[in-house]
Amino acid sequence: MSSSHSPLKGYRVLDLTSVLSGPFCCQQLAFLGADVIKIEVPGVGDMARQLGADPKLSRAGNGVSFQAQNAGKQSVTINLKKQKGKDLLLKMIKEAARSIRLFP
Repeated sequence: MSSSHSPLKGYRVLDLTSVLSGPFCCQQLAFLGADVIKIEVPGVGDMARQLGADPKLSRAGNGVSFQAQNAGKQSVTINLKKQKGKDLLLKMIKEAARSIRLFP
């Protein structure tokens, strides 16, 4: 997609969804130019990583279902049960909010 067709260029979206509808929605935002960061649980990730017709890819955590719903995104794991992880997520939220001008 060219930059002239990227209405969300410069916007950052944090994707904390999993499996199908949420990841698909955020993928569409990525296709529209947004910088989408998928946040996953350490050691587990999105359940869709284990789904798909190719067992080898699914075992490797890169199932076809995950690939189909998460193209164009960056992925990071954050342990939200730890204070350090919560602090990091809050920092990322503030940065994302600045990208859409919610906060100065």
